[in-house]
Amino acid sequence: MVDATQLEGAYAAAWLPWIMIPMITYILPFPIFAIAFLWIEREGGEGGLDIDVMGSNAMSNEAMGRDISS
Repeated sequence: MVDATQLEGAYAAAWLPWIMIPMITYILPFPIFAIAFLWIEREGGEGGLDIDVMGSNAMSNEAMGRDISS
């Protein structure tokens, strides 16, 4: 058994990559992408998460706001 009083900084530094690499690559992306998703959806204005896949002008003759029929 290892005496806890004998553990020094060199021992902790050797195990730091084994702790930090999984946290950065596996755990940290979830809250980062969740915050980014909520930020983007908040920037969309009123209406929350009701996303119209085809867009509001999907069945009209307008492309990018101008009439293409004439």
